[in-house]
Amino acid sequence: MVMVGKQKNKSVDGLSKKETPPAEEFFEEEAERPRFFGYWVLMATILLLLFIVVVYLAVYSKRAANFGDEKADEEISENLLPFSDRVKDVKGSGRATMIFRGKEFAKATGALESDFPLSGATFVITKDSLNLIGRIKDSVIFWPLTFRTSCEVKDQKFSCLLPTDNFANLVISGGNKEKIEKTFDQNLNQPLAANNMIADEMQTADGYIELRVIKELR
Repeated sequence: MVMVGKQKNKSVDGLSKKETPPAEEFFEEEAERPRFFGYWVLMATILLLLFIVVVYLAVYSKRAANFGDEKADEEISENLLPFSDRVKDVKGSGRATMIFRGKEFAKATGALESDFPLSGATFVITKDSLNLIGRIKDSVIFWPLTFRTSCEVKDQKFSCLLPTDNFANLVISGGNKEKIEKTFDQNLNQPLAANNMIADEMQTADGYIELRVIKELR
C-alpha cells in the first residue's frame, strides 16, 4: 500500500482530531499576552485615578473646613468674652454664678485661641456630659473628633481634664492633650486668682454649664 502525503489527523477513540501546528500555538499565546497585560494595566490605572481623587477630596475638604472655621471664629469673636472679662463683671463679694453655652465656654477656656491644638473647637453640653469637639491641627484626621472632658472643682480651682478612658482622647498626642489641659487651667484659674476669687462648683445642664465662684473681701 502506498501512502500519499502526510497524515494530518489522528484517531482518538474512533474520532478524528486535527493537530495544531506548533507555529499556530505560538502565535495564539502571543496574541493572548497583550490582552492579559492590557487588562491589568487598565485596572492599575483606574485604581491610581481613584486614589488621586480620594486624596484630592480629603485635602480639599480639610482646607474648606479650616477656612469655614476661621471665618466663623472671626464673626463670633466680637460677641464672646474671655473668662477674665466675665469674672471682672462680678460685683461685690460672696457667691456668684456664671452661665456658659457651648461656644461661650470654648472662648472662656481658651479653646478658640490660635495656638490651641484643635480648630473649630466648641463644647456640646448635656446634663450628664461635657464634650469638646474639634479637628486636630496638622493631622491626617480631617474630620471633627469628640473628646470627653471631665470638669470638677479641686483645691478651690476649676479642673478640666481629658480622661484616657475615652477612645478619641487616646487619638490625640500626649503633647496636645497636655497643652489643652494647661490652656483650660490658665484661662480659668489665673483670672480667679487675679480677682481674689476661688472656685466653688461646676454644674452642667442641657445646653449650658454653670460655674460658681466665691469672691472674697480684699
